Amino acid sequence: MLVMNIRFKDFFTKKAKKQESSFFVIWVLTEYVGIYYIFSALLSAIFCSSFNFILNKTVTFHEKIGRNFLSEYFEFWGIALVGGFLGLGLLFSLTEFLGVYYFVSSVFSLMFSGALEFVGNKVLIFRK
Repeated sequence: MLVMNIRFKDFFTKKAKKQESSFFVIWVLTEYVGIYYIFSALLSAIFCSSFNFILNKTVTFHEKIGRNFLSEYFEFWGIALVGGFLGLGLLFSLTEFLGVYYFVSSVFSLMFSGALEFVGNKVLIFRK
């Protein structure tokens, strides 16, 4: 249980760093490279999520990059998309239906989707 708790904290730390990196990449691509901000956000999500996958695989879950890398990578993206859509649904519901301030809703949404993604990654991809 202690190992699971440490991995959970490690996962969220990397997720927070991914968000910081994502903001930086969007800013650089938009302000200095001149890419439209929507495309910057898309490129940033792909780059930062890919880097986050490698960090989670090698550091959080202590696995080596092997021959299953691509299939695990696509599973990781599938889990991230499901978590992201469920998180967006929660964000929308809390804000629009319950009148919670959007920033507060986003904090709960990120915690919810992050927990789902951690469990999904642990159960489906990083089984050790």
